[in-house]
Amino acid sequence: MRHPPRETLTELANSHGSDKGDRVRDRHGYTRLYDLLFGPQRDAPIAFLEIGLAVGGPETADGRVERRVASPSVAMWLDYFPQARIYGFDISDFSHIHHERFTFVRGDAGSADDLQRLAAAAPMLDVIIDDGSHASYHQQHCLKHLWPRLKPGGLYIVEDLHWQSPVFEASLPRVPLTAELFGSGFERGIFVDTPVFSRDELARLREETSACSVFRDLAGRVNTPKMLVLRKRPDLGAGAAAAQAGSLPVPATAVQEGEGAPRRVRSFDLFDTLIARRCIHPRAVFAQLEQRLGLPGFAEHRVAAEASVAAEDYSLHDIYRALAHRLPEAAGRLEEAEGLEIELELENLFPIAEHVAEVSPGDIVVSDMYLPQEVINALVHSVAGLRDVSVFVSPHGKRRGTVWATLQDRFRIAEHLGDNPDTDIRSPAAFGIPARQTAVSVPTRLEEEVGALGFPRLAEGMREARLRGWQHDPVERELQVLQANVNTPMLLAASVLVLRAARQAGVSQILASGRDCYLWLHLLRFLQDEIAPGVRTEYFYTGRVPRSFPSASYAAYVRRLAGTERCFVLDVCGTGWSLQRLCEQLGLPNAQPLLIQKMKDRALRGRYEGWAPTTGTTPVLALLDPDRSYDNELVELANPAPHPTVLDVTWQDGKDVPVFGDMAASPRATRLRAVLDEAFLLSTAPLLSRAILDEVTAAPSARLAEVLGHLYGAYGQFGGALRQLAAEHRAEDAAICALLEHKGRSWMPAAA
Repeated sequence: MRHPPRETLTELANSHGSDKGDRVRDRHGYTRLYDLLFGPQRDAPIAFLEIGLAVGGPETADGRVERRVASPSVAMWLDYFPQARIYGFDISDFSHIHHERFTFVRGDAGSADDLQRLAAAAPMLDVIIDDGSHASYHQQHCLKHLWPRLKPGGLYIVEDLHWQSPVFEASLPRVPLTAELFGSGFERGIFVDTPVFSRDELARLREETSACSVFRDLAGRVNTPKMLVLRKRPDLGAGAAAAQAGSLPVPATAVQEGEGAPRRVRSFDLFDTLIARRCIHPRAVFAQLEQRLGLPGFAEHRVAAEASVAAEDYSLHDIYRALAHRLPEAAGRLEEAEGLEIELELENLFPIAEHVAEVSPGDIVVSDMYLPQEVINALVHSVAGLRDVSVFVSPHGKRRGTVWATLQDRFRIAEHLGDNPDTDIRSPAAFGIPARQTAVSVPTRLEEEVGALGFPRLAEGMREARLRGWQHDPVERELQVLQANVNTPMLLAASVLVLRAARQAGVSQILASGRDCYLWLHLLRFLQDEIAPGVRTEYFYTGRVPRSFPSASYAAYVRRLAGTERCFVLDVCGTGWSLQRLCEQLGLPNAQPLLIQKMKDRALRGRYEGWAPTTGTTPVLALLDPDRSYDNELVELANPAPHPTVLDVTWQDGKDVPVFGDMAASPRATRLRAVLDEAFLLSTAPLLSRAILDEVTAAPSARLAEVLGHLYGAYGQFGGALRQLAAEHRAEDAAICALLEHKGRSWMPAAA
């Protein structure tokens, strides 16, 4: 029988009334990211702490400390994590919540004594979520006291960075906003003393952090920082910590040259420099507007109306007045259309992180644009996330050069950055202003190719994922782009194909083989209930050694996991030899090995068969044509897991415990794998949008297989960065092969 479909965390949030989902109150949409972060641990006996258990506490204008209310999030976490121990901390009393897996500690986030009581009441924690008062001081005070209680490899998350209680911010010690404290300065290792942290403590915190991500609005409505995610280093050795403390360049800030002198600043274009449209071209916004309004031909008339007024200074209102003459039959709806155009612009825009990171306080933004000044200000503030900048808007100021003369009276412009060769390069150069052209917003060749294969929304998502990320280190940046442009979309296409195959074959369970399927598992679990209801995906602790020579305890683990119903056993790539051997030795006729790409390396297969022969009775399926040659090593390197190779699984204290190899990774390899992991998570937000999911889930399997093969063949474009991980990968592979050869000489089949 099939397992009933499991509710996603978003569905649980909505049903329990938590605003972490996408339907209740503020509809933050945090659960989309949490499903990806927590999915692999959903059935694990983790220790989980949430600070702040319900809305309406003393941080709000009419909130109270003494109240008796339910906690939607506690109910949600208990349902989502069936084996977890949930701990709650709040200044209000929630001791009326009774559950065998829930422990409540009452206290004040500003009290060190209360936080120490909390730390003493809970074990070492796997996850900490701060959804408390949202006061910057409280957030940082909790982090300082609770970070030591977080397990290596654990996650520390601070929600709602975008809002601070005016009451608390005014009454508590003044500290930097948490989003600012963990912004570019934290990334670069630039620290100052604060009332909570000394600069040495911040430096140590950075050394102990393997990944620091500030996520903007996951619901896509605005672009302000909303969530901080810190992942604690799994290995806190001195060498690894030193590698995390490297310095990065800092952009120049605006300075005052002297009394009465113009300020020295840099200037930036806005569209396609600091922010970009998801739909790429503004005419695509007009097409969307035509569809929303249900007015055939509107987009064409909108373009013509703008052309008719563009010779003079003009505004959006002028365009719509001209449009009223061209479309008199729609005159009654043009006011609605004008407002809707601004809404669509806001919906389509996102920041270009590379150039936003270059802006310093005091710099200026210069835009030739017909949108009102207040709208452009909102885009600079809410989309680009920039506050301490000056904004200059005119219809033709850059093109005609008039804006430069005005600006030079007030500023010394050290450099202008923009994308247009006329308005952003030649125009400022004519006034002696150095200019630099950017083309980062232009779709890459791979993005264009994916669009040409019939996946325009996927191509747009790849571009958005690429532009939303940024790393100063060129190798780390290349790995970011790899995840955005190749690995994540490849795994997305593969997930749809595998889940369709599972549904059609009557499969009830999918076992995602570690380590190569660690990232893939997140997408499979995210999509399984939509594409293959009733199918469950589980992480499979495995490797060539235990698959080829299973111990008795490993054999028992596999049989417990696989059960008696039909299941797929997934791996990204390989010859399929060790999966075949495992199925044959353990007698698993219902287990079907399935790879994305099956290697036809006869020499390698012959070497394996010499150590441990197979009978060939278990077929190995593959999504891609095995006759096409791919660089599978690069694919493996792009899909790291946070644990070493698995050598065995034992049964201890009523649970399966993996036994890992002892080959330690270098600090540089650990850092690059953390970058790959973080870049994967960052790229999933734009790539799992509803528009993209509708496109890929509606596509015929043959067309999905075509784009899968195209992406799978593109890893070589990023080989330079990936091959920095190759030496250790090959050394580990050699050690595993030596162990296989040794076991092959002494293996006793009866052990399984």
